Amino acid sequence: MIVKVAIKDEPAVEEILIKAKEVFQLYGFKKTTMEDIARSMGKGKSTLYYYFTSKEDIFEQVVDAEMAHFFADIEKAIDKASSAREKLKAYCRVRMKKIEKMCNLSHALRNDMIESMAIILEIKRKHETRHIDLVRSIFEFGVREREFKKMTALETERFSNLFVTLFKGMELPACIIHPSDQQEMTDFMVDMMIEGIGR
Repeated sequence: MIVKVAIKDEPAVEEILIKAKEVFQLYGFKKTTMEDIARSMGKGKSTLYYYFTSKEDIFEQVVDAEMAHFFADIEKAIDKASSAREKLKAYCRVRMKKIEKMCNLSHALRNDMIESMAIILEIKRKHETRHIDLVRSIFEFGVREREFKKMTALETERFSNLFVTLFKGMELPACIIHPSDQQEMTDFMVDMMIEGIGR
């Protein structure tokens, strides 16, 4: 994706993204048009096309902005936790809350959730390395604090990938899991990964 944005135009882009998010929440991704977004701003479609090539480009930027807020929230939660186990649980809880929020933006977005979720997940693949880096840092912290057994760099990398992949598989089901059950499920997942199922 190429976004035609100059640094001096960042306030204009920010305005477009704020309005676009509101329109996506109102109508859902599928029904929203470039004209809907432009109308919400009181501008013509040509203004949008100066900065973005399509509705998909705008949606991608909206989700990217959400991801930036997500990583800020998750890093704050991880920093507050004292143990590696609690840091992993903090990561899972914040991530679940973000998924729940994205799944409940509006009735309209829920109606075309499967289609919009596919696009969201495609966008989020760009951020997967950052997820893996975050989880790896928690595992390394746990090893340093002797909370986890010693692991080689390769083992830590593989386990971080496994953890992120496992959680990714929970994203779509998380949209239909009652919020009161989400923390119990994520805590169980972390405890089982740390303690294993051996006697």
